[in-house]
Amino acid sequence: MHYANRISVITEIGVVKWPEFSNKLRRVFSQSIVRFIFATSLLITIGVLNLAVAGNAPLVLYTFNEGSGTTVYDRSGTGQPLNLTIANPTAVTWNANGSLRINAATMIASNAAATKVSDALKASNAVTIEAWIQSANTTQHGPARILTLSKDAYNRNITLGQEEISYIGRLRTTKTDNNGKPQIATPAGTLNTSLTHVVYVRDTSGTVKLFVDRKEHTS
Repeated sequence: MHYANRISVITEIGVVKWPEFSNKLRRVFSQSIVRFIFATSLLITIGVLNLAVAGNAPLVLYTFNEGSGTTVYDRSGTGQPLNLTIANPTAVTWNANGSLRINAATMIASNAAATKVSDALKASNAVTIEAWIQSANTTQHGPARILTLSKDAYNRNITLGQEEISYIGRLRTTKTDNNGKPQIATPAGTLNTSLTHVVYVRDTSGTVKLFVDRKEHTS
C-alpha cells in the first residue's frame, strides 16, 4: 500500500506485495513495496483491529493498549509478529481506556513484508477485517482510508474506508477494476462519531458483506 511514499490525511495508507491471488481473485501488482501498513488517513480513535481468513485465527491483531511508545504490537500469535511503528508519536494520543487516537497525519507501518498475510489470502480466497473505531467527524471522504493494502490511489488490493457518513469496502477481484470498484457501501447515516464495531467480510464464494454494530449490509 503506497501513495506518495507517505501516509497522511485523506491519502493511501499501506504497502504490500501480492503477486497474485488464487483463481477467483485477480493478479495484482508485482512491483509494490513489501510492507504492511496500518495507519489511518482520517482523524480517528481505534481500539481493536484484526485481519483474518475464513475460519482461522487472526493473521494480525492490534489491540492498541500499549499505552505509550512508538510500537503497536501484533498480538495475534500467528506466525512472525507484524508489529507496527508510529512514525510521528506527537501525532497520536494513547488513551487510558486502551485505544489510540490519531490526531494528525502520520504513518503507522511494519518494517517487514506481510508474507503471512499475503500467503494466507492467496490460499483462502477470503478475508475478514474487524475494527472498533470512532471517527472524529463525518466529513472525511475520498474514501478516507481506515485500512488499505494498495499500490497508489488507483490500484488497490483491499480498503476499508470512510465516505462521509458511510463505510465502504473495496477489493480487487476478477469482477472489480484495479481500484476495487464497484465497492460496497453502507447506507448514508450508518457512520457517525460514536464508538462503532465494523466488520468487512469476503467469503470464498465471492459474497461481500459489511457489518456495522452487527447489522448486515450485503453486496
